[in-house]
Amino acid sequence: MRCPDRPALAFYNHCCSRISSHACSFRSARQTLPQTSSSLAASGTKIILNNPQATSVKTPKLTGKQGIRSFSTTQKTKMPLPIKSYLTSQLFTKLPVPTEQFTSQTIIVTGSNTGIGLEAARYFVDLGAGKVILAVRDVAKGQAALESIRKSTACPEGVVEVWELDLLSYDSVLGFARRAVDELARIDVLVANAGVYFTRFSTVELLSSGPGTGAESRGVVTGHGDEATIVVNVISHMLLALMLLPKMRETAVETGKNGVITFTGSFTHYMTDFEERRAATERDGSIFEELADEKKAKMGERYYVSKLIQLLIIREFAHQLRISESSDATGSKKGRIITSAVNPGFVATDILRNRGYLSQLGVVVLRKVMARTAEEGARTVVHGAVGGEETHGEYLDDCRVGTVSPFVASEEGQQVQKQLWKELVDKLEIIHPGILSNI
Repeated sequence: MRCPDRPALAFYNHCCSRISSHACSFRSARQTLPQTSSSLAASGTKIILNNPQATSVKTPKLTGKQGIRSFSTTQKTKMPLPIKSYLTSQLFTKLPVPTEQFTSQTIIVTGSNTGIGLEAARYFVDLGAGKVILAVRDVAKGQAALESIRKSTACPEGVVEVWELDLLSYDSVLGFARRAVDELARIDVLVANAGVYFTRFSTVELLSSGPGTGAESRGVVTGHGDEATIVVNVISHMLLALMLLPKMRETAVETGKNGVITFTGSFTHYMTDFEERRAATERDGSIFEELADEKKAKMGERYYVSKLIQLLIIREFAHQLRISESSDATGSKKGRIITSAVNPGFVATDILRNRGYLSQLGVVVLRKVMARTAEEGARTVVHGAVGGEETHGEYLDDCRVGTVSPFVASEEGQQVQKQLWKELVDKLEIIHPGILSNI
């Protein structure tokens, strides 16, 4: 295990701001981690592995907000930081340099004007991709990234393109997806890499204002919007993935090769109590609505929460894909898609650029001592983009299948996973009616 991938501040915050209250947990973690499956079993912990071959999970079927079992309020989702494993990963694990070819493939990389996304795009070009789309909010910065890639790879003109994508705007996501479907001959890989780390609360309205959107045409009243971190790190990326899915399946059928949708995840999914889940498990409410309540928002943990939610939704997305692709399913879909969540580790990026000077100061030393470079972090993303069958629905760590937090693998975690999926689909159906049929 290792410290969080994108927010370098995560490790710093956890060790510094909470060191007094968690000193015992740290000592316990050093003595007991890493645990083997046998030791966990001996302690009574139920271990549930995400089997990529499985097509169903034996959990209660949820309809709406009903059916979620009430769990003890003392149950925690946060686990002690596994310092030993983190240090081993960061300081002693050499990540393999990608060699798998992406010959002639068309690859979309979000958040690719800098950091991990830029270096992943560079790798894809080096490895023979036919076209790489840099999906960025700032086109000027995207153009600079394009020039950087062309200079280092000497790729022909037209291999790399810069397209505008603002993940804080559902209209922008829909417009980008429509353009991709219309203009690209094929889409082999989507790398959902962009992410944000906001410390100030703000919301994005669910009601889309663009022409021809389902919400506008039906006059749907959606109430308050969703918090911006959740919009970018969760909702918009899943909206984009589902919009591109039919085209990606067509490509998979035509090429005879699995399509891949891989998300940049994070170790920080271990590092939150995710109290907002109790809105559904104990109060018959909505988790997303709870997250959108400014009075209850804990923005210091919001990034971590977003990555836990992202992972749970990806796992359910993987499950739903296999159901739709099953030969036993009515109207089964052709074209196999692999999806995964990738943890790049603690990487020196500029995701904390909007934080104050003092907040960033403490990260400087940690970066110099143990942070991976963006190029090293990109190796993990490229590994996810290869899309091996064993990676489907998995959390990938150090370029191999990793271990999710005990909460994610627990019975409660699986039930919350299904509730989050239902709430997300309800939102996406408002933004683009009928989108669920794309699965």
